[in-house]
Amino acid sequence: AVQKLTDKLYGALRFSGLEVDGGYPIVGHGTFGQYFFSSNFTERLWRLGVGLGYDPADNLRLKIEYTWEGGRLTNGGTRSETDQFAAEAGVKF
Repeated sequence: AVQKLTDKLYGALRFSGLEVDGGYPIVGHGTFGQYFFSSNFTERLWRLGVGLGYDPADNLRLKIEYTWEGGRLTNGGTRSETDQFAAEAGVKF
């Protein structure tokens, strides 16, 4: 969902998730050693992100976002400590 707050500022909310029977080596925001090269694959993963975007010019977009990530492994363990704060700049040519 995106909500324009002003002509140049907007807020965004994003949710996504997946389930894989038998698990799959999904890294997500985690580390490769823990989630890709492990025998305990991820069978459920979800993300909830909240962000702000700002368009100071027609060819420039600035964004910040905080994303909570969680899930479950095939051994019954949970995915934790993989939340992310990100900032990005996009330039249009």
